[in-house]
Amino acid sequence: MESAVYDDSDLKKEDLRQNTYDNLSILAPSVLHEVKNSLQATTAILNLLEQMEKLSVKGREWMQQAQNEMKHTCVYLTDFLRMSTTEPELAKPCDLSVALNEVRQIFEPYCLVQGIKLKWPKDLALPLITVSDMAVRKIIFNFLINAAQSGATEVILRTELSDKELIIHVEDNGCGVKPEFRTEIFSPLFTTKEKGTGLGLSYCAYLAKVQNAQIVYKDRAEGGSCFQLHILLDKE
Repeated sequence: MESAVYDDSDLKKEDLRQNTYDNLSILAPSVLHEVKNSLQATTAILNLLEQMEKLSVKGREWMQQAQNEMKHTCVYLTDFLRMSTTEPELAKPCDLSVALNEVRQIFEPYCLVQGIKLKWPKDLALPLITVSDMAVRKIIFNFLINAAQSGATEVILRTELSDKELIIHVEDNGCGVKPEFRTEIFSPLFTTKEKGTGLGLSYCAYLAKVQNAQIVYKDRAEGGSCFQLHILLDKE
């Protein structure tokens, strides 16, 4: 007696379709959060340009930064369409000095609008590290935006390099994080902001995890917050 042949291709297709919907529902808020951050930075730049009668050399630089931010927004939307963040961002040997300086150029106009003093290391030079520079860029920019939204008047970025890891510190003199909230700040949808989404830090934690990196929060002795990104160095 011949046994019936069971064709489960339709079931597999349906399962794949459902997984796609599930992934999209998880990814969509994170992408929208990144778009929101980019638009905030772009708006700050354009506000500065509106106050200028003629575009100076610096004005043209700001305009170029605005255009670059729009391009990054398109990248985020492409990530959404391709669901690329359901898999680790592409890691490759890269110079994070370049990525961090790009973040500084984008964040500086935001500081000018908000009256924030930004302290950044001069002549930043880092070794080649195998990591996604885009993931690092997203994480550090989120840290900076959070610092600016905490009521800070001063934001500091510094790096710490050892034989084992690179630590990128983003410090501020803002309101800090209350002790009862410190175990929740990386949880999805948790927020203490009136108009917050509760997605920024959870998205950063996800990006760090898939890069085999780690995010650590510490209080500053002077008051405020310190968010650290720990990135393991390549092993010989």
